[in-house]
Amino acid sequence: MGITEEASVAAGFLTFIALGVFGMWLVFIRAGNKDKGMVPAFLLPALGVPLVLEMEKGAMAWAGFLVAAGYALTSLLYLYFAFNAIER
Repeated sequence: MGITEEASVAAGFLTFIALGVFGMWLVFIRAGNKDKGMVPAFLLPALGVPLVLEMEKGAMAWAGFLVAAGYALTSLLYLYFAFNAIER
């Protein structure tokens, strides 16, 4: 059939988020900070782009869910790392 307008906007949104957060992660790595907690914040949106492009309806809702899930997982990882640091 083809790519719908909503799927195109959702793919652009996910690409924008993934590249922006990936750029921040690269800056942190370059500065010497071995930050593993930020990876889900750009990986989930990046992996969602091909899925969103195949959708006919609900692509923007799915894109929003992927971004929210990525940031939620990132927050949980940071909490895990913080409690591990306190435990030592």
